[in-house]
Amino acid sequence: MYKVNSSQAFVNSEDELLNNIKLKTDSLTINIEKKVEIHDEIEINNNIKELNIIGTSKDNSILIFNDITNGLIFTGNIQKVKIKDITIFGYLKFINSNYIEINDTILNGTMDIESNDSNSLIINFNNFVFQGNTNKKNSCISLVGNVDINNSTFYGSPHCEDSIISYNGENHNTIIIKNSKFDGVYSNNCLNIFQAYKFDIKLSQLFNGGAYNEKGGGAIRMIESNSFVEDCQFNNNFSEHCGGIFSLENSYNFSAKNIISYNSTAIKSGSIVFAKAESKYEFIGYIKNLTHSKTGNLKNNPIQIGGLIASAQGYAKLDIENLNATDLYSDDGAGVFTIRESGSISLNNISVQKVYHNKSFQGCFFNSYEEIKGSQFKMNNVTLTDFYLNSEKKSSMLIWINSEIEISIKELVYYNDNCKLYFENVTIENFFSQNPVSFIQSDGYEGKSSK
Repeated sequence: MYKVNSSQAFVNSEDELLNNIKLKTDSLTINIEKKVEIHDEIEINNNIKELNIIGTSKDNSILIFNDITNGLIFTGNIQKVKIKDITIFGYLKFINSNYIEINDTILNGTMDIESNDSNSLIINFNNFVFQGNTNKKNSCISLVGNVDINNSTFYGSPHCEDSIISYNGENHNTIIIKNSKFDGVYSNNCLNIFQAYKFDIKLSQLFNGGAYNEKGGGAIRMIESNSFVEDCQFNNNFSEHCGGIFSLENSYNFSAKNIISYNSTAIKSGSIVFAKAESKYEFIGYIKNLTHSKTGNLKNNPIQIGGLIASAQGYAKLDIENLNATDLYSDDGAGVFTIRESGSISLNNISVQKVYHNKSFQGCFFNSYEEIKGSQFKMNNVTLTDFYLNSEKKSSMLIWINSEIEISIKELVYYNDNCKLYFENVTIENFFSQNPVSFIQSDGYEGKSSK
């Protein structure tokens, strides 16, 4: 029978902390009873199997590193680390641990977790408050392994160049988030999810996200992942490129249900969702029960391409059901929905109100470009109210298409080269234009135009 050697230490100074982490024991509990200032980085690399750092409360038990880029480095054979009831100003790094638990803790700084065997790594954050604070770093928190985040709050930092949390699931790990809040402080994408076997976020709020690179995704960026979003709120999210809230790239699955969003904008494409996929990643993303208000109308930063709600590109397909959207503004861009190449969008039970296009041209409601065979745009039971168009350029109030695309609005059939239109259960009210425009515009081959 193996005997576990356990030790406990009470720490009130930097020297006491340094001395106690050198103890030769299997399990060590360090109790922090007061504020402790630390001058240098501390690397814990002995053979402790389990290390617990416990405070009396977040207000009284505080570890402060004088340089915010310094902190605690957990290396060696430390299999299990628990941190509870403490505030830390500094950096946390975990290397090759099997279990990491952070409860009732505040971290002002940054965090990195690395593992050579991430499949066996379990990470739990509960009642964790994170405030990004560093000199310069790509993402405030970098995670691998199987992650569970509950009842936690995360704030980004202008000094983090990309995301609050960047997660790499390596195609076999999961990240589950519930009852949590993310504030990108207009500087960070809230969540960057890469190769997650499963990413699931529920009952959470994501505010003030900002994406400033070509990957987009002001709130959540999902790449090569199975992603599920439910009962979440999104406010004031922005992308300088694509995906004001969601950016999907080569996804396997995507489902978003019961979403409330306010004030989201992507300068290029997809102010709510932008999806693109290569042929081998062809997928359908499902969005159900989405309520949204306010897109665009940013001074000196007009929308350039379009997709005030959604854009599908490449071989990506979007299926949107039960959407209520209002107050959508565009200057240079076109279309509430846009498709490029072989992308497809299907709409069912849709209400869109108060759409304003100032200098934009082409299609007010739907616009497609660079289409290739296989692209589709379908709409059923759609109500469009109060669309306004002010453009001196050739435009279409409803749809602008070229060729190699199928448009389905059931019952009314329109043919132009390879284009088809069907209408059924569609209500259109109060459309205004200061200049003559066609209600439906189709530019076919050899410059032919049908209206």
